[in-house]
Amino acid sequence: MTPQKDTTEHPGLRHVLQYSPQPGRTRPASMTATKPSVQQKRHNSQSYLNQGISTKRGAYSTATTKPQSRAKGTKTPTPTVVTVDVPGSPRSKAIGKLIEPDVSVENSSELNEVPATKESNAHSNSPESLPEKALQNRRPSTDTVLSQPPVALQLQPHRAITEEEHILAANLQETYKAILRLEVETQQGCAEVNERLIENDASTEITPQLWHVYKNIVQLLDHYYDFLLYALSPTSARAGKPLVTNYRILRRMWVYGVVLFLEVLKNVAAIFVDHEVCGCFIVYAFNIISCLTDSQLGVEGWWAEKLGDLSRMAIALYPARYMDWKISSVYWYQLAMRTQYGHGKIYYHMCTVENDNLEALVDIGKSVTCRDPFVPTLQYLWLIVDNVCAQRSILTSVEMAMIDFVKIHKILLMPNYSTNLEMTNLVSHYSSHFGLDSSSIDYFQLRGDLRSALSTEKLNFWFQKGANFALCNINHLIGFGDCRNPFAKLFELPEALKQRKDKKDKRRKSKTDQTEDLGKTLDSEAIYNSTADEQDESSWFTLLDFVNKGVIELSMKMLKKYVMGPLPSSTPHVIVWLYFLVAVGKATRKYPASRPLFTYFVARYIPWMQLVPYLNDVAFLVATSTAVRKEMPDHAADLQEGRWQKVLDYFSENETLWEAWKCWGSVWFDQVALKGDYQSVAETGVVGDIFDIPTAGIRYDAQQDARRFLRVYSLASFIASSFPEFGLVLAGSVFKYRVNPDVSRYEQSNTSVGCFCQDPRLKILAEPLNAKICVQPGEEVVELPVSSLPSWDFNSPGFMSEYIQKQDLASVSGSTSEYGSFMGADELDEDYEDSSGEDASERHTAPYAPAAVAVAGNLGEKMDTQVTMISLDTNTWLKHCGKVYKCVRSELFRLAIPLTVFQELRSLRRSADNSVADSATRAVIIVRQLYADQQITPIRADGTVASSLNETLEFEQNQNWRNHTDDIIIKAVKLSDDSSKSVLQGEGAAINGGARLLDRLEASVFRYHILVTDDRNMAIRSKAIGLTTFSSAWLFDQLNRIADGRCTD
Repeated sequence: MTPQKDTTEHPGLRHVLQYSPQPGRTRPASMTATKPSVQQKRHNSQSYLNQGISTKRGAYSTATTKPQSRAKGTKTPTPTVVTVDVPGSPRSKAIGKLIEPDVSVENSSELNEVPATKESNAHSNSPESLPEKALQNRRPSTDTVLSQPPVALQLQPHRAITEEEHILAANLQETYKAILRLEVETQQGCAEVNERLIENDASTEITPQLWHVYKNIVQLLDHYYDFLLYALSPTSARAGKPLVTNYRILRRMWVYGVVLFLEVLKNVAAIFVDHEVCGCFIVYAFNIISCLTDSQLGVEGWWAEKLGDLSRMAIALYPARYMDWKISSVYWYQLAMRTQYGHGKIYYHMCTVENDNLEALVDIGKSVTCRDPFVPTLQYLWLIVDNVCAQRSILTSVEMAMIDFVKIHKILLMPNYSTNLEMTNLVSHYSSHFGLDSSSIDYFQLRGDLRSALSTEKLNFWFQKGANFALCNINHLIGFGDCRNPFAKLFELPEALKQRKDKKDKRRKSKTDQTEDLGKTLDSEAIYNSTADEQDESSWFTLLDFVNKGVIELSMKMLKKYVMGPLPSSTPHVIVWLYFLVAVGKATRKYPASRPLFTYFVARYIPWMQLVPYLNDVAFLVATSTAVRKEMPDHAADLQEGRWQKVLDYFSENETLWEAWKCWGSVWFDQVALKGDYQSVAETGVVGDIFDIPTAGIRYDAQQDARRFLRVYSLASFIASSFPEFGLVLAGSVFKYRVNPDVSRYEQSNTSVGCFCQDPRLKILAEPLNAKICVQPGEEVVELPVSSLPSWDFNSPGFMSEYIQKQDLASVSGSTSEYGSFMGADELDEDYEDSSGEDASERHTAPYAPAAVAVAGNLGEKMDTQVTMISLDTNTWLKHCGKVYKCVRSELFRLAIPLTVFQELRSLRRSADNSVADSATRAVIIVRQLYADQQITPIRADGTVASSLNETLEFEQNQNWRNHTDDIIIKAVKLSDDSSKSVLQGEGAAINGGARLLDRLEASVFRYHILVTDDRNMAIRSKAIGLTTFSSAWLFDQLNRIADGRCTD
């Protein structure tokens, strides 16, 4: 489709051509192969625009059939290519000023903005518009576009020109002439068609004219494609890349070849119903751009984002194919995000098409807190978050927690939040009840035997969403784009906004922008535009007024719940927060005047009393795990000698954790490791299959625990060694917290701090110090070797019980459950298996890994009537209520009853079966009598002791409790047992009639609550989660054995 050779020589290529023969147009040998297939996998591309930009492509096929027709009479939606800011690649920042003032691509604020025609915007002074006079006076001459020859080639006038470069220059001369001619013709044709379409001209003459313009557009795209194919082929890229760069071929192809005609299609869709030209153009443009994503051409990174943009534009033209184009857009944006970091427009556009609500909130938060930020108005930002709150996909009951979390952040973003008591109370209530499901079971209270309490669905949800929860909280903590926030200033967000504004002003210096954006609204406020360099110590403290106290409350309570909850699901959330603390510490080194403020903030509001024991749990697992030592064989010496900066550098260059990669590109993470634009995924520092994850996110894998525990330990050790002012201390292999006396001093002497800390939401975050893990000011830290660590004092409540139970599980059964292994079943078998053939002194046991505990009570192994409570299911009450009453009155055992059982008994009093109704009535009377005599303990669904037998709140909140009564009963008993173990309730208790007392170790494994049921299915489900169950026959046999003459019947 290249026109015949013109006798006019283009001045921009004159320098090259003076050394070149003028043969006919011939393809280089390297380019004689067929065009790359659209479905071909493409790998490791690079972009000449920014050194280091590319993505790894996956296969994608476009629809080649005509989209489904819309019904007659249905109003065709208007594409958003003009009225809404169409996304442009952030790499446009590297292209710079274009050559000719009257060419619309020069003044476009984004690469893919539509150059307005004389008909659509004849009187506009906007730089994006193409004035009528310019269209009329424009000649199909090279001088109208290029005012000077390529600079790159001028610098090398005496370089030897190869034969292939001669051929390239000759071929590209004719191709470029055709491009210049068609650019003018297409702009004029589009302007004329738009003029008629705007006037609702649907006459028969419009269709041939429209197809004529389409023909020119297709030819223009072909010539662009030929130019790029010739210039960027591996054999000619040396000479071709400067031509592509200087002549802005990529940008012009997108603006003149795609976006310009999309404006025409917008007007076509407003008059014609599903005109064939729409489908033809979208499919053709998508196919030809897809061919340019071949990695050998080096422009894959550029077009990945453009294919995402084109997919978004197609949504407006084809609402019937909305989901198809939306999925396509998500796919290409995700590929672009793998090699381009810190560009707000990419995150923003990804937010608009993301199906996952929580991911969308992360994207919009990241878009306003990165090096090249997206700057919406406050009202528009709130509307975006409001739109994110709308459920975008079908969610399970567990996943509905995401919607609630997003809605809370929407409330926190409201301008009147801090003065609205109802809103603040709502956020406080949500923060305190985070993790509570519809069955009133708090996931974060399920710490204990991991094989018991954690269902696959819940574990995977809280594990895979943990990092995103932390990222959303951090994005809001640092201001959500508000430069007045002290964290935003610390991480240099004002400088990023100023740099963005300066670049924008250079592009639009001839335009009077009447739009009032966030930066201009507050331009008169010096505090908004001031940078970290301009702050002194006192002014840093005054910025506390711009920190959202509700976000602090929400963030710290969620962090506290994660570190106190099940260990396997905690690591992604904790890793993100530890990286944030590292970023704060490094930034305060850069701005010393800020150190007092952030030292106060970290020491005062981070939940150290829960975080330090958690870090000791992780340190213990790292010290006793062989899998951890296998993670970094080349850096084992760095780990042993405490060279933590080298360890963190290694992680940044060899990233294997998805949650850490999610932090890349944020303005705060730039303080840890600056990530920019790369040629390929491999160059970014990502290794392994980090992107090979399900659509919903990563799933928990026990075999990956070792690397996550190592990351937590390394980050915490780096904080302790590099930022001692934060209070974290590493004493040998034990973490402690050094009390900072400056905290109370600042609150008493500094007015800003004094007012800030008096807020009730922040007061509740204060917690009493744990003397066992605290080091007082001036006190010398005593380092303890691993072998002498008193684990009960330094670890989290319940951790050692949990660890011992898993050891028992590994040694007795030789295997672990899906969630029962911190380091993997094979490692537990290797390290802790009890081999009876070996001498005890020769067994391979880890430091302070205690032997299996065996203690027998009067009811059997680890059970005693003085310590163990027994709950009966509903059927057992119906059959044996009289016998149970006699045994309890004889004080043979301790009886408990889940409130669900009692409510079920009450409802059975109205049963149609008279015998069931009579038995239920007797059972209810007996329960009430025993409760009045204080001989029965009511248990809530969360395992806690109820204040009254008549509590009904949990049933009012869960109207469907009758549909899963068995599960509620099982979980209530299990949670009660776990809770007693975690606090060592039986320590010092007498068993076997006072013959012996339980010590601390025995109390950690004793059974405090068991379930009696004759329902086989219920017993199997109980066993599956680790709850001890027995039949009623066993219970009464045991009671008869220990009755010693007391009445049992």
